[in-house]
This record gives sequence, C-alpha cells and structure tokens, in this order.
Amino acid sequence: MPRHPDLRATVLTVAAEIVATEGPDALSLREVARRAGVSHQAPYRHFDSREAVLATLATEGFAGLADALEAAEQEDLDAHAVDSARAYVGFALASPGHYRVMFRPDMVRFDGHPMLYAQSARAWEALRALAVRLADDGRIVGDEETAMAWLWSLVHGLASLLLDGPLPARGSTRSPEALVASVAKAIARPSAGP
Repeated sequence: MPRHPDLRATVLTVAAEIVATEGPDALSLREVARRAGVSHQAPYRHFDSREAVLATLATEGFAGLADALEAAEQEDLDAHAVDSARAYVGFALASPGHYRVMFRPDMVRFDGHPMLYAQSARAWEALRALAVRLADDGRIVGDEETAMAWLWSLVHGLASLLLDGPLPARGSTRSPEALVASVAKAIARPSAGP
C-alpha cells in the first residue's frame, strides 16, 4: 500500500468527501482507509474512533465558518449583513462534508472536544455581533436572543435548503447565487423584503 506523507490530512479529506457525497452515516474508518489506499488500521494512528474524525471535521468546519464570518465584518451595516449571509451560505456550499457534521449533536458531542467548542463559539459570536447590530438599528424587532434566532435561522435554513433540500429541485427560476443575494438583501433591509 502507498505511504501517505500526511496520513492525518488524507484521512480528513477522504472523510469529508464521503460525508459530502453520501452523508455522515456512511462514514467508517474502514471505508476511509479503503478509499485512501491504506491499511484498515492506518487511520487509527491519528484518530481513535469515527467520532474523533467527525469531531475534527466539525472543528475545521466551525473554524472555516468563523473565518468567513469574521472576514465579512464591516463598518457599513448593509454590507456586513449581505457579506455575512453570502459567507455563511457560501461556506456550506463549498464545504458540505464539514457543514453536514457541524450541527449534528447526535454524531458529534461538544463535551470532550474543547477546540470544537472554541471554534463554534467564534462562529456564534460573529453571527451574534451582526444580530445585535441589526436589532440595535431597529431592523429586527425583539431582544438579542430573538435577533440571533432570526438571523441564524435565515442563513442556516437557506444553506440547508440549497445543500440538501428542495430549493434547487422545486423549479426555482433563480440560481443559488441569486437566491443568496436576494436573502442577503432581505437581511440587510428586512422591511423591504427580497
């Protein structure tokens, strides 16, 4: 069997591909090893279990999402809202293998994975900061928790519908990019609508 100079990275890449194309339930370390062309024990050099692989994918995912959301922060609130929506949905569509495990507490528990918790907190804080700005500007009626629930539901729902749901298959006349742009504008100016 071929040697991989970075077996850990190879395991994660293959695992993300499996999750992206077949879903997280299809992931097994034996299948990862087979697709990576290594012995079935090789992944265990870096990961002691399937959950450890999933937790690492989720950690990488939250780090990538946090990076994208933090990069979208701007002084102009409209631009901040639009770019954040695009960043969130864009991350999900570009990294489905990570995204599909990030919000699966039945597969990945935060306890025992401090880096997973830390990276998810970064992403949460970036969204929370935008939600607070939108609420303070009067664009969302309600307290901080309501604003956060509204914003997160909107971007997460759109990402999930585009990634795994019916939006592309229900005869939408808009491309995913156009839908994201429309929803992003509604986030920036919710009273105006899409």
